Amino acid sequence: MPPLLISDITFQELSADSPALQSFTCEEAELCDFLVDDALSDAENCYSKTHLLLHNGTVIGYFSLVSDTVTLSRGVKSKFGIRYRYGDNIPALKIARLARSDLYKGCGIGDIIMQRILQLAYEQSKISGFRVLTVDAKDTQMALEYYLRYGFRRGNKKRDTIPMYLDFLPIRDYFRSENV
Repeated sequence: MPPLLISDITFQELSADSPALQSFTCEEAELCDFLVDDALSDAENCYSKTHLLLHNGTVIGYFSLVSDTVTLSRGVKSKFGIRYRYGDNIPALKIARLARSDLYKGCGIGDIIMQRILQLAYEQSKISGFRVLTVDAKDTQMALEYYLRYGFRRGNKKRDTIPMYLDFLPIRDYFRSENV
């Protein structure tokens, strides 16, 4: 399948009226299970918000966002130039889940998902503060390379994931300069 453009995609917040989710397949069974079994309940209970990417009415990817705080080491804070006067817990927005359909591998869906996340993060930054985008990346080369490509920095491995951080301030400033 050829690469898709962002204009080929419809974005939709997950709701009870969303298209069938059972047909969504991806490389991580846990991500498929979350979408089908838990995402709607988590949204209804205000734990996370899941956003779908649709192509011709079919779910081809999704991501979930949650509010977060992160305790950054002094070294990481100095790398980012962060001086937070209210303690060590830095306000953050977390990418809690992110998946692309197996059927759309190589079509640029990952880029489209990240573009959408950054757009929504910018909109969120207009109504609540956060300095860092976070993600607990799967400990796979593919996942790590994906986030590193967007400027995320690695933290220390925790169990089966690797915390990663992206300073949101330059992204916010970019969107402001573009008058988005």
